[in-house]
Amino acid sequence: MALSRPLARPIVALKFINENDVFYNSTEIDRMLNHCNVKDRKIVVFSIVGSFRKGKSFFLDYCLRFLYAHYSSVNNPQPPSGSSNWMGEPNAPLKGFSWRSGRDRDTTGIVMWSDIFLHTIEKTGEKLAILVIDTQGLFDDQSGTAENFKIFALSSLLSSMQVLNIMREIDENHLQHLNFATDFANCLGNNQLTGGNDAKAFQKLTFLLRDFPYPGDYPFGMVGGTKYINEVLNIEKTVQNQEVLSVRQHINNAYEKIECCLLPHPGNTVCENKSYDGRLSEMSDRSKVEFKNAIEHLLMPNNLIPKRINGIDLTGSLMRTYLEKYFQLINSNNFNIKSFAEGTIDNYMNELIKKCAAKYELAQKKYEDIKEEDNILEMHNHFKQVVLEAYDNENKMGNQGHIFNFKDLLKEKIKEMFIQWKLGMISIAKEKKKTLEAEEARQEEKRAREAAEKKNEQMTTMMALSCATNVLSTGLGAFGKTGNLPLIIPSSGSNMMPNVIDMVFNLRDRLKRNNANEESITSKKVFDKVLSLSTTDDSDKE
Repeated sequence: MALSRPLARPIVALKFINENDVFYNSTEIDRMLNHCNVKDRKIVVFSIVGSFRKGKSFFLDYCLRFLYAHYSSVNNPQPPSGSSNWMGEPNAPLKGFSWRSGRDRDTTGIVMWSDIFLHTIEKTGEKLAILVIDTQGLFDDQSGTAENFKIFALSSLLSSMQVLNIMREIDENHLQHLNFATDFANCLGNNQLTGGNDAKAFQKLTFLLRDFPYPGDYPFGMVGGTKYINEVLNIEKTVQNQEVLSVRQHINNAYEKIECCLLPHPGNTVCENKSYDGRLSEMSDRSKVEFKNAIEHLLMPNNLIPKRINGIDLTGSLMRTYLEKYFQLINSNNFNIKSFAEGTIDNYMNELIKKCAAKYELAQKKYEDIKEEDNILEMHNHFKQVVLEAYDNENKMGNQGHIFNFKDLLKEKIKEMFIQWKLGMISIAKEKKKTLEAEEARQEEKRAREAAEKKNEQMTTMMALSCATNVLSTGLGAFGKTGNLPLIIPSSGSNMMPNVIDMVFNLRDRLKRNNANEESITSKKVFDKVLSLSTTDDSDKE
């Protein structure tokens, strides 16, 4: 079942205030295209353009009913119903983009639907976002030729699926106006917007002919439309006027696919009643069927086409960047097709340079511990080669001059990054060297302090050992004169001699552990004498 109340509203994205000033709604556009569910998805841009008061917005509002019935959206994330009755209740007023019967213009500028539809292709998992755009009626008495052509060119440039709404049949003026948009793709020569390859600048164009008067020759719908458009754009059957031939060649060469749908008159009530609110019940039965068939053909999932430039699908965030640049160009006094093309090339190639430069920056971070300047230069040359090869392998826009110029810009960018990297690495290396030298100085001071402490301990030990050996020598001398050991070691239990002997040996062991030379302190004979006295004392007791 179609939604009686749409979950969003039309947003004026661009509006001409006067001849020189253009309003650009950056806040709403940023919000829509940088949304977390949109910015990384491939963007499908479905738009309609054509003369004023010919039912563009009316048709687009029925497209919204189909979209809400078959796709989820940012504002309505629930799975869609997929109902075949998506056109709604017979007496439900039509909601969505503003429209009304009568002669006065209703839509002004370029208007976007604020809710973006979401779809994931089951087989591939590819995620799409669908942006719907309406445009002001062209060639009325309220806007100048320059404004009309700017709207037409911008709509053509942004769209991946563009509907050209025309009453009754196609005439040469329609083709001349369309030729303006297709000239955009070829204005710089050598297919610059397509990188010099065979890719075409635009994806799909559908001529939507309203109130078609010749159903006997060309049946309503896509079948009759295909026959009709093939004859209109057939170069071989066209009168051999060079200008007429050139227009058709440009159009055929600009679009990947061109189709046509023929719609019948919707009924007298729809066209004659100024209070008509879009309800189905007042449309003719035939027009209901053909409306339904046309919209289903245009917007079924297998017919969705992402916006693509030079074979590269744009995401929501990249589309936002392009929109901003395009509107800046439109607002300038120097607006022309050439500036449009150059702006597109610059936008894409600058993004490509950022992407390649990011590879160089990432490689730098993996080698932050490089110390030697020669090693930094060696790694820089390697990284530079890798990045330039990546640039060469990427899809690019513009002619060879553009491609070489932007490669030179990439080289300059890499050079700047190398200088900053080099300075940073040298600074880091100096800081590390300073830290290392300070640590080495601390370690050297520690070693000197420990050596001094060790030397002092050795000297203390040697002095103590010297004193102990002097005591022993004195005791031994007294023993030799009197033969009475207890003179030195009393028998009352306060015998000091064994303690002195133990101290001598303990001190000697300490000196050995500290690598001291015991011979330089006391005579080996003293120790031997001590040992012999100790043995003699034990044997006498026995």
